[in-house]
Amino acid sequence: MSFNATNVTQISISGMTCQNCARHATEALNAVPGVERVRLQLEPGSAEVFWATDQESDISKLEKTLEDVGFQCAQIAPAKFHRDTRSGKSRFSGWGLNLFLGGPVLILMMFGEWGMELGTSSNYRTFSFLFASLILFVAGSRFYRGAWQQLKKGRSNMDTLVSIGASSAYLFSIWGWISGKMVHLYFMETVGILTLISLGHWMEAKVSAKASSTLKSLMQLAPQRARRQEANGAFEEIDVSELYQGDLMEIRPGDQIPADGNIVEGKSSVDESMLTGESMPVEKSAGKKVYGATQNGQGRLLVRVVGLGEDTALARIIQVVEHAQNSRANIQRIGDKVSSVFVPVVVMLALITLFGWFVWPSGMQHISELIQPLLWSAPATESVLAAAVLHSVAVLIVACPCAMGLATPAAIMAGTNAAAARGILIRDGEALEKSGTITCLAFDKTGTLTQGKPEVAAFESFNESVDFDHVKKMTASLSAKSNH
Repeated sequence: MSFNATNVTQISISGMTCQNCARHATEALNAVPGVERVRLQLEPGSAEVFWATDQESDISKLEKTLEDVGFQCAQIAPAKFHRDTRSGKSRFSGWGLNLFLGGPVLILMMFGEWGMELGTSSNYRTFSFLFASLILFVAGSRFYRGAWQQLKKGRSNMDTLVSIGASSAYLFSIWGWISGKMVHLYFMETVGILTLISLGHWMEAKVSAKASSTLKSLMQLAPQRARRQEANGAFEEIDVSELYQGDLMEIRPGDQIPADGNIVEGKSSVDESMLTGESMPVEKSAGKKVYGATQNGQGRLLVRVVGLGEDTALARIIQVVEHAQNSRANIQRIGDKVSSVFVPVVVMLALITLFGWFVWPSGMQHISELIQPLLWSAPATESVLAAAVLHSVAVLIVACPCAMGLATPAAIMAGTNAAAARGILIRDGEALEKSGTITCLAFDKTGTLTQGKPEVAAFESFNESVDFDHVKKMTASLSAKSNH
Protein backbone atom coordinates (compact mmCIF):
# COMPACT_ATOMS: atom_id res chain seq x y z
CA MET A 1 0.00 0.00 0.00
CA SER A 2 1.12 3.57 -0.50
CA PHE A 3 0.79 6.55 1.76
CA ASN A 4 1.47 10.22 1.59
CA ALA A 5 4.91 10.31 3.19
CA THR A 6 4.44 13.85 4.52
CA ASN A 7 1.64 12.67 6.82
CA VAL A 8 3.17 9.42 8.02
CA THR A 9 5.97 8.99 10.54
CA GLN A 10 7.72 5.63 10.90
CA ILE A 11 9.33 4.98 14.28
CA SER A 12 11.05 2.18 16.15
CA ILE A 13 9.98 1.69 19.77
CA SER A 14 12.10 0.13 22.50
CA GLY A 15 10.94 -1.03 25.90
CA MET A 16 7.89 -3.04 24.80
CA THR A 17 7.94 -6.62 26.06
CA CYS A 18 4.34 -7.81 25.68
CA GLN A 19 0.94 -7.03 24.17
CA ASN A 20 0.03 -5.00 27.24
CA CYS A 21 3.03 -2.73 26.57
CA ALA A 22 2.04 -2.45 22.91
CA ARG A 23 -1.50 -1.44 23.84
CA HIS A 24 -0.28 1.26 26.27
CA ALA A 25 2.10 2.64 23.63
CA THR A 26 -0.68 2.67 21.01
CA GLU A 27 -3.09 4.48 23.34
CA ALA A 28 -0.43 7.05 24.22
CA LEU A 29 0.37 7.76 20.56
CA ASN A 30 -3.31 8.00 19.62
CA ALA A 31 -3.70 10.68 22.30
CA VAL A 32 -1.08 12.95 20.69
CA PRO A 33 -2.78 16.04 19.18
CA GLY A 34 -2.90 15.78 15.41
CA VAL A 35 -2.52 12.00 15.25
CA GLU A 36 -5.37 10.30 13.39
CA ARG A 37 -4.32 6.68 13.68
CA VAL A 38 -1.46 4.44 14.76
CA ARG A 39 -0.40 1.13 13.27
CA LEU A 40 1.91 -0.51 15.83
CA GLN A 41 3.58 -3.89 15.61
CA LEU A 42 5.04 -5.47 18.73
CA GLU A 43 7.19 -7.55 16.39
CA PRO A 44 9.60 -6.06 15.30
CA GLY A 45 8.88 -3.09 17.61
CA SER A 46 7.84 -0.42 15.15
CA ALA A 47 4.91 1.84 14.39
CA GLU A 48 3.46 4.01 11.65
CA VAL A 49 1.85 7.21 12.93
CA PHE A 50 -0.71 8.79 10.58
CA TRP A 51 -1.21 12.53 11.04
CA ALA A 52 -4.26 14.57 10.09
CA THR A 53 -4.00 16.17 6.64
CA ASP A 54 -3.77 19.66 8.15
CA GLN A 55 -1.02 18.64 10.60
CA GLU A 56 2.72 18.38 10.07
CA SER A 57 4.51 15.37 11.53
CA ASP A 58 6.34 16.13 14.77
CA ILE A 59 8.67 13.40 16.02
CA SER A 60 9.42 15.37 19.21
CA LYS A 61 5.77 15.01 20.31
CA LEU A 62 5.96 11.26 19.82
CA GLU A 63 9.26 10.97 21.68
CA LYS A 64 7.99 12.93 24.69
CA THR A 65 4.68 11.05 24.83
CA LEU A 66 6.32 7.63 24.72
CA GLU A 67 8.97 8.67 27.21
CA ASP A 68 6.22 9.69 29.63
CA VAL A 69 4.82 6.14 29.59
CA GLY A 70 8.20 4.42 29.83
CA PHE A 71 9.23 3.78 26.21
CA GLN A 72 11.76 5.26 23.80
CA CYS A 73 11.34 5.86 20.09
CA ALA A 74 13.43 6.93 17.15
CA GLN A 75 12.38 7.91 13.65
CA ILE A 76 13.46 5.53 10.91
CA ALA A 77 13.53 5.88 7.14
CA PRO A 78 10.48 4.47 5.31
CA ALA A 79 12.68 2.12 3.26
CA LYS A 80 14.20 0.60 6.41
CA PHE A 81 10.80 0.40 8.10
CA HIS A 82 9.25 -1.58 5.26
CA ARG A 83 12.38 -3.70 4.84
CA ASP A 84 12.36 -4.69 8.52
CA THR A 85 8.63 -5.40 8.36
CA ARG A 86 8.91 -7.58 5.28
CA SER A 87 12.02 -9.38 6.53
CA GLY A 88 10.06 -10.68 9.50
CA LYS A 89 12.60 -9.43 12.04
CA SER A 90 11.03 -10.39 15.30
CA ARG A 91 11.93 -9.68 18.87
CA PHE A 92 10.57 -13.05 19.89
CA SER A 93 14.07 -14.22 18.81
CA GLY A 94 15.26 -12.44 21.99
CA TRP A 95 12.95 -14.57 24.08
CA GLY A 96 14.20 -17.54 22.05
CA LEU A 97 17.75 -16.73 23.18
CA ASN A 98 16.56 -16.78 26.79
CA LEU A 99 15.09 -20.23 26.23
CA PHE A 100 18.17 -21.43 24.35
CA LEU A 101 20.36 -20.50 27.31
CA GLY A 102 17.98 -21.04 30.20
CA GLY A 103 16.37 -24.31 29.09
CA PRO A 104 19.50 -26.53 29.08
CA VAL A 105 20.84 -24.87 32.24
CA LEU A 106 17.55 -25.46 34.06
CA ILE A 107 17.46 -29.11 32.97
CA LEU A 108 21.06 -29.66 34.11
CA MET A 109 20.39 -28.03 37.47
CA MET A 110 17.21 -30.04 38.00
CA PHE A 111 19.05 -33.26 37.12
CA GLY A 112 21.93 -32.41 39.44
CA GLU A 113 19.76 -31.35 42.36
CA TRP A 114 16.87 -33.78 42.09
CA GLY A 115 18.29 -36.67 40.07
CA MET A 116 21.79 -36.92 41.53
CA GLU A 117 21.05 -35.15 44.85
CA LEU A 118 24.09 -32.86 44.58
CA GLY A 119 22.41 -29.89 46.25
CA THR A 120 24.87 -29.83 49.16
CA SER A 121 27.98 -30.42 47.04
CA SER A 122 30.44 -27.52 47.03
CA ASN A 123 31.23 -27.98 43.33
CA TYR A 124 27.54 -28.11 42.42
CA ARG A 125 26.86 -24.92 44.39
CA THR A 126 29.66 -23.15 42.53
CA PHE A 127 28.28 -24.44 39.23
CA SER A 128 24.77 -23.28 40.20
CA PHE A 129 26.00 -19.82 41.17
CA LEU A 130 27.91 -19.31 37.91
CA PHE A 131 25.08 -20.44 35.66
CA ALA A 132 22.40 -18.62 37.64
CA SER A 133 24.50 -15.45 37.31
CA LEU A 134 24.75 -15.96 33.54
CA ILE A 135 21.00 -16.45 33.15
CA LEU A 136 20.17 -13.58 35.51
CA PHE A 137 22.28 -11.05 33.60
CA VAL A 138 21.47 -12.32 30.09
CA ALA A 139 17.89 -13.59 30.24
CA GLY A 140 16.97 -11.23 33.05
CA SER A 141 18.25 -8.11 31.30
CA ARG A 142 14.99 -7.56 29.39
CA PHE A 143 12.96 -7.76 32.58
CA TYR A 144 15.31 -5.39 34.41
CA ARG A 145 15.23 -2.86 31.56
CA GLY A 146 11.45 -2.93 31.48
CA ALA A 147 11.19 -2.56 35.25
CA TRP A 148 13.74 0.28 35.29
CA GLN A 149 11.96 2.23 32.55
CA GLN A 150 8.73 2.04 34.52
CA LEU A 151 10.44 2.83 37.83
CA LYS A 152 11.92 6.04 36.39
CA LYS A 153 8.36 7.20 35.76
CA GLY A 154 7.16 6.12 39.19
CA ARG A 155 5.27 3.14 37.76
CA SER A 156 5.49 -0.63 37.97
CA ASN A 157 4.55 -3.51 35.71
CA MET A 158 4.90 -7.26 35.37
CA ASP A 159 8.63 -6.89 34.75
CA THR A 160 8.83 -5.41 38.24
CA LEU A 161 7.45 -8.59 39.79
CA VAL A 162 9.78 -10.85 37.80
CA SER A 163 12.82 -8.70 38.60
CA ILE A 164 12.09 -8.58 42.33
CA GLY A 165 11.28 -12.29 42.51
CA ALA A 166 14.33 -13.51 40.59
CA SER A 167 16.67 -11.08 42.35
CA SER A 168 15.32 -12.04 45.78
CA ALA A 169 15.90 -15.75 45.18
CA TYR A 170 19.36 -15.09 43.72
CA LEU A 171 20.61 -12.71 46.44
CA PHE A 172 19.11 -14.83 49.21
CA SER A 173 20.97 -17.87 47.85
CA ILE A 174 24.27 -15.96 47.73
CA TRP A 175 23.78 -14.96 51.37
CA GLY A 176 22.96 -18.54 52.35
CA TRP A 177 25.96 -19.89 50.42
CA ILE A 178 28.44 -17.43 51.95
CA SER A 179 27.05 -17.64 55.49
CA GLY A 180 26.66 -21.41 55.41
CA LYS A 181 23.29 -21.09 57.16
CA MET A 182 21.22 -22.71 54.41
CA VAL A 183 21.16 -26.32 53.30
CA HIS A 184 19.15 -25.62 50.16
CA LEU A 185 20.03 -22.77 47.78
CA TYR A 186 17.61 -21.27 45.29
CA PHE A 187 19.82 -20.70 42.25
CA MET A 188 17.80 -23.27 40.32
CA GLU A 189 14.61 -21.41 41.18
CA THR A 190 16.16 -18.17 39.88
CA VAL A 191 16.86 -19.83 36.53
CA GLY A 192 13.40 -21.43 36.52
CA ILE A 193 11.62 -18.13 37.10
CA LEU A 194 13.33 -16.37 34.19
CA THR A 195 13.19 -19.33 31.81
CA LEU A 196 9.53 -20.21 32.32
CA ILE A 197 8.32 -16.62 32.08
CA SER A 198 10.50 -16.14 28.98
CA LEU A 199 8.73 -19.19 27.56
CA GLY A 200 5.38 -17.48 28.14
CA HIS A 201 6.60 -14.29 26.44
CA TRP A 202 8.06 -16.30 23.55
CA MET A 203 4.75 -18.07 22.97
CA GLU A 204 2.87 -14.76 23.14
CA ALA A 205 5.33 -13.08 20.75
CA LYS A 206 5.09 -15.99 18.34
CA VAL A 207 1.29 -15.63 18.26
CA SER A 208 1.71 -11.90 17.69
CA ALA A 209 4.20 -12.41 14.87
CA LYS A 210 1.97 -14.97 13.17
CA ALA A 211 -1.04 -12.69 13.51
CA SER A 212 0.92 -9.73 12.12
CA SER A 213 1.91 -11.80 9.10
CA THR A 214 -1.79 -12.27 8.33
CA LEU A 215 -2.32 -8.51 8.44
CA LYS A 216 0.71 -8.03 6.20
CA SER A 217 -0.81 -10.45 3.70
CA LEU A 218 -3.91 -8.23 3.59
CA MET A 219 -1.72 -5.20 2.91
CA GLN A 220 0.05 -7.06 0.11
CA LEU A 221 -3.21 -7.77 -1.74
CA ALA A 222 -2.87 -4.45 -3.54
CA PRO A 223 -0.50 -4.49 -6.56
CA GLN A 224 2.69 -2.46 -6.35
CA ARG A 225 2.76 -1.35 -10.00
CA ALA A 226 0.34 0.65 -12.18
CA ARG A 227 0.11 1.82 -15.80
CA ARG A 228 -0.41 5.61 -15.84
CA GLN A 229 -1.33 7.67 -18.90
CA GLU A 230 1.26 10.37 -19.53
CA ALA A 231 0.74 13.79 -21.15
CA ASN A 232 1.57 12.41 -24.60
CA GLY A 233 -1.14 9.76 -24.28
CA ALA A 234 1.28 6.86 -23.84
CA PHE A 235 1.07 4.55 -20.83
CA GLU A 236 4.05 4.13 -18.50
CA GLU A 237 4.43 1.47 -15.82
CA ILE A 238 5.17 3.13 -12.47
CA ASP A 239 5.20 2.34 -8.77
CA VAL A 240 1.80 2.72 -7.11
CA SER A 241 3.29 5.29 -4.70
CA GLU A 242 3.73 7.63 -7.70
CA LEU A 243 -0.01 7.72 -8.46
CA TYR A 244 -1.98 10.87 -7.59
CA GLN A 245 -5.65 11.76 -7.42
CA GLY A 246 -7.00 12.36 -10.92
CA ASP A 247 -4.41 10.27 -12.74
CA LEU A 248 -5.66 8.01 -15.54
CA MET A 249 -4.54 4.40 -15.30
CA GLU A 250 -4.93 1.57 -17.77
CA ILE A 251 -6.31 -1.73 -16.49
CA ARG A 252 -5.58 -4.54 -18.91
CA PRO A 253 -7.48 -7.85 -18.99
CA GLY A 254 -6.50 -9.96 -16.00
CA ASP A 255 -4.80 -7.06 -14.16
CA GLN A 256 -5.29 -6.30 -10.49
CA ILE A 257 -6.64 -2.79 -10.03
CA PRO A 258 -4.01 -0.66 -8.22
CA ALA A 259 -6.31 1.94 -6.62
CA ASP A 260 -9.95 2.96 -6.24
CA GLY A 261 -11.26 4.87 -9.23
CA ASN A 262 -14.06 5.67 -11.67
CA ILE A 263 -14.19 4.07 -15.11
CA VAL A 264 -13.75 6.63 -17.90
CA GLU A 265 -13.66 4.23 -20.81
CA GLY A 266 -14.18 0.53 -21.44
CA LYS A 267 -16.35 -2.34 -20.34
CA SER A 268 -15.46 -5.44 -18.36
CA SER A 269 -16.39 -7.65 -15.43
CA VAL A 270 -14.50 -7.38 -12.14
CA ASP A 271 -14.04 -10.02 -9.45
CA GLU A 272 -14.80 -8.20 -6.18
CA SER A 273 -14.97 -11.31 -4.00
CA MET A 274 -12.11 -10.13 -1.78
CA LEU A 275 -14.30 -7.15 -0.78
CA THR A 276 -17.85 -8.46 -0.87
CA GLY A 277 -17.57 -12.24 -0.69
CA GLU A 278 -19.71 -12.42 -3.83
CA SER A 279 -18.16 -14.97 -6.17
CA MET A 280 -19.83 -13.80 -9.40
CA PRO A 281 -17.96 -11.06 -11.32
CA VAL A 282 -19.62 -7.64 -11.39
CA GLU A 283 -20.24 -6.00 -14.77
CA LYS A 284 -18.50 -2.62 -15.07
CA SER A 285 -18.76 0.15 -17.65
CA ALA A 286 -18.06 3.89 -17.95
CA GLY A 287 -19.18 5.80 -14.85
CA LYS A 288 -18.98 2.79 -12.52
CA LYS A 289 -16.52 2.60 -9.62
CA VAL A 290 -13.79 -0.01 -9.25
CA TYR A 291 -11.80 -0.84 -6.13
CA GLY A 292 -8.11 -1.39 -5.52
CA ALA A 293 -6.88 -5.01 -5.23
CA THR A 294 -9.91 -6.40 -7.12
CA GLN A 295 -9.33 -8.44 -10.29
CA ASN A 296 -10.23 -7.23 -13.76
CA GLY A 297 -11.82 -9.69 -16.18
CA GLN A 298 -11.64 -9.82 -19.97
CA GLY A 299 -12.08 -6.16 -20.91
CA ARG A 300 -9.72 -3.18 -21.00
CA LEU A 301 -10.54 -0.24 -18.72
CA LEU A 302 -9.37 3.35 -18.43
CA VAL A 303 -9.83 4.45 -14.81
CA ARG A 304 -9.44 7.84 -13.11
CA VAL A 305 -7.91 7.54 -9.64
CA VAL A 306 -10.15 8.74 -6.78
CA GLY A 307 -8.77 6.81 -3.80
CA LEU A 308 -5.17 6.10 -2.76
CA GLY A 309 -3.51 4.61 0.28
CA GLU A 310 -5.68 5.10 3.34
CA ASP A 311 -8.64 6.21 1.20
CA THR A 312 -9.12 2.84 -0.49
CA ALA A 313 -11.67 0.17 0.38
CA LEU A 314 -8.85 -2.29 1.16
CA ALA A 315 -7.29 0.19 3.58
CA ARG A 316 -10.61 0.51 5.39
CA ILE A 317 -10.79 -3.28 5.74
CA ILE A 318 -7.30 -3.27 7.25
CA GLN A 319 -8.36 -0.47 9.60
CA VAL A 320 -11.27 -2.61 10.81
CA VAL A 321 -8.88 -5.48 11.54
CA GLU A 322 -6.42 -3.16 13.29
CA HIS A 323 -9.21 -1.60 15.34
CA ALA A 324 -10.29 -5.05 16.45
CA GLN A 325 -6.70 -5.96 17.35
CA ASN A 326 -6.21 -2.86 19.46
CA SER A 327 -9.63 -2.96 21.08
CA ARG A 328 -10.20 -4.36 24.54
CA ALA A 329 -12.51 -7.06 25.72
CA ASN A 330 -14.47 -6.59 28.94
CA ILE A 331 -11.99 -8.71 30.88
CA GLN A 332 -9.20 -6.35 29.76
CA ARG A 333 -11.20 -3.32 30.89
CA ILE A 334 -11.46 -4.92 34.31
CA GLY A 335 -7.72 -5.47 34.19
CA ASP A 336 -7.14 -1.83 33.25
CA LYS A 337 -9.04 -0.67 36.33
CA VAL A 338 -6.82 -2.66 38.68
CA SER A 339 -3.54 -2.42 36.74
CA SER A 340 -2.49 0.82 38.43
CA VAL A 341 -2.61 -0.84 41.84
CA PHE A 342 -2.06 -4.49 40.91
CA VAL A 343 1.74 -4.60 41.13
CA PRO A 344 2.00 -2.48 44.31
CA VAL A 345 -0.64 -4.69 45.95
CA VAL A 346 1.27 -7.84 44.98
CA VAL A 347 4.52 -6.39 46.34
CA MET A 348 2.70 -5.44 49.54
CA LEU A 349 1.29 -8.96 49.88
CA ALA A 350 4.78 -10.37 49.37
CA LEU A 351 6.13 -8.12 52.13
CA ILE A 352 3.28 -9.13 54.45
CA THR A 353 4.05 -12.78 53.69
CA LEU A 354 7.74 -12.19 54.40
CA PHE A 355 6.96 -10.41 57.65
CA GLY A 356 4.37 -12.99 58.72
CA TRP A 357 6.64 -16.01 58.20
CA PHE A 358 9.55 -14.25 59.88
CA VAL A 359 7.68 -12.91 62.94
CA TRP A 360 4.99 -15.57 63.41
CA PRO A 361 6.35 -18.75 61.79
CA SER A 362 4.32 -21.16 63.91
CA GLY A 363 1.03 -19.47 63.07
CA MET A 364 1.86 -19.27 59.36
CA GLN A 365 2.90 -22.91 59.40
CA HIS A 366 -0.41 -23.84 61.02
CA ILE A 367 -2.34 -21.91 58.35
CA SER A 368 -0.25 -23.59 55.67
CA GLU A 369 -1.03 -27.04 57.09
CA LEU A 370 -4.77 -26.29 57.16
CA ILE A 371 -4.89 -25.49 53.45
CA GLN A 372 -2.20 -27.99 52.47
CA PRO A 373 -4.68 -30.50 50.93
CA LEU A 374 -5.67 -27.81 48.41
CA LEU A 375 -2.10 -26.91 47.47
CA TRP A 376 0.99 -28.37 45.85
CA SER A 377 3.37 -29.40 48.62
CA ALA A 378 5.91 -26.68 49.38
CA PRO A 379 9.56 -27.70 49.88
CA ALA A 380 10.73 -28.05 53.44
CA THR A 381 12.83 -25.13 54.72
CA GLU A 382 15.62 -25.27 57.25
CA SER A 383 15.18 -21.81 58.77
CA VAL A 384 12.53 -19.23 59.51
CA LEU A 385 14.19 -16.74 57.16
CA ALA A 386 14.31 -19.28 54.33
CA ALA A 387 10.60 -20.01 54.75
CA ALA A 388 9.79 -16.29 54.81
CA VAL A 389 11.77 -15.51 51.64
CA LEU A 390 10.55 -18.62 49.80
CA HIS A 391 6.87 -17.85 50.36
CA SER A 392 7.19 -14.13 49.62
CA VAL A 393 8.98 -14.86 46.33
CA ALA A 394 6.22 -17.35 45.49
CA VAL A 395 3.64 -14.56 45.91
CA LEU A 396 5.56 -12.37 43.46
CA ILE A 397 5.98 -15.06 40.83
CA VAL A 398 2.50 -16.56 40.93
CA ALA A 399 1.09 -13.13 40.03
CA CYS A 400 3.07 -12.96 36.80
CA PRO A 401 2.34 -13.02 33.99
CA CYS A 402 -1.11 -11.57 34.40
CA ALA A 403 -3.57 -13.51 32.22
CA MET A 404 -5.67 -10.43 31.52
CA GLY A 405 -2.62 -8.46 30.44
CA LEU A 406 -0.89 -11.06 28.28
CA ALA A 407 -3.20 -13.86 27.20
CA THR A 408 -6.24 -11.77 26.26
CA PRO A 409 -4.50 -9.34 23.83
CA ALA A 410 -2.70 -12.25 22.16
CA ALA A 411 -5.96 -14.16 21.82
CA ILE A 412 -7.76 -11.14 20.32
CA MET A 413 -4.96 -10.54 17.83
CA ALA A 414 -4.81 -14.20 16.80
CA GLY A 415 -8.60 -14.49 16.54
CA THR A 416 -9.18 -11.33 14.52
CA ASN A 417 -6.38 -12.13 12.08
CA ALA A 418 -7.46 -15.74 11.63
CA ALA A 419 -10.98 -14.47 10.90
CA ALA A 420 -9.72 -11.78 8.49
CA ALA A 421 -7.74 -14.39 6.56
CA ARG A 422 -11.05 -16.22 6.03
CA GLY A 423 -12.99 -13.13 5.00
CA ILE A 424 -14.63 -12.47 8.39
CA LEU A 425 -14.19 -8.96 9.81
CA ILE A 426 -14.66 -8.67 13.57
CA ARG A 427 -15.58 -5.19 14.79
CA ASP A 428 -13.78 -5.21 18.14
CA GLY A 429 -12.59 -7.32 21.04
CA GLU A 430 -15.94 -7.12 22.80
CA ALA A 431 -17.70 -8.62 19.77
CA LEU A 432 -15.14 -11.42 19.69
CA GLU A 433 -15.64 -12.06 23.39
CA LYS A 434 -19.44 -12.22 22.98
CA SER A 435 -19.17 -14.64 20.06
CA GLY A 436 -18.90 -17.47 22.57
CA THR A 437 -22.56 -16.94 23.49
CA ILE A 438 -23.87 -17.13 19.90
CA THR A 439 -26.55 -19.79 19.41
CA CYS A 440 -27.73 -18.94 15.88
CA LEU A 441 -26.06 -17.63 12.72
CA ALA A 442 -27.82 -16.20 9.65
CA PHE A 443 -26.00 -15.97 6.30
CA ASP A 444 -27.30 -13.46 3.80
CA LYS A 445 -26.22 -14.69 0.38
CA THR A 446 -24.67 -17.35 -1.79
CA GLY A 447 -20.91 -17.46 -1.55
CA THR A 448 -20.74 -16.73 2.17
CA LEU A 449 -20.51 -20.40 3.09
CA THR A 450 -19.54 -21.73 -0.32
CA GLN A 451 -17.18 -20.74 -3.10
CA GLY A 452 -20.15 -19.94 -5.32
CA LYS A 453 -18.78 -22.16 -8.08
CA PRO A 454 -21.24 -25.06 -8.44
CA GLU A 455 -20.16 -28.29 -10.09
CA VAL A 456 -22.25 -31.14 -11.43
CA ALA A 457 -22.06 -33.90 -8.85
CA ALA A 458 -24.33 -36.52 -10.48
CA PHE A 459 -26.81 -37.16 -13.34
CA GLU A 460 -30.18 -38.76 -12.76
CA SER A 461 -32.98 -39.46 -15.26
CA PHE A 462 -36.62 -39.40 -14.17
CA ASN A 463 -37.98 -40.51 -17.57
CA GLU A 464 -36.88 -43.97 -18.64
CA SER A 465 -38.03 -43.38 -22.26
CA VAL A 466 -35.43 -40.62 -22.77
CA ASP A 467 -31.99 -41.55 -24.09
CA PHE A 468 -29.88 -40.32 -21.17
CA ASP A 469 -26.59 -40.43 -23.10
CA HIS A 470 -28.10 -38.21 -25.82
CA VAL A 471 -29.28 -35.69 -23.19
CA LYS A 472 -25.80 -35.49 -21.70
CA LYS A 473 -24.27 -34.82 -25.12
CA MET A 474 -26.80 -32.05 -25.82
CA THR A 475 -26.16 -30.47 -22.42
CA ALA A 476 -22.41 -30.51 -22.99
CA SER A 477 -22.85 -28.91 -26.42
CA LEU A 478 -25.01 -26.11 -25.01
CA SER A 479 -22.53 -25.29 -22.24
CA ALA A 480 -19.40 -25.47 -24.40
CA LYS A 481 -19.61 -21.81 -25.49
CA SER A 482 -20.86 -20.45 -22.17
CA ASN A 483 -18.68 -18.79 -19.48
CA HIS A 484 -21.46 -18.79 -16.87
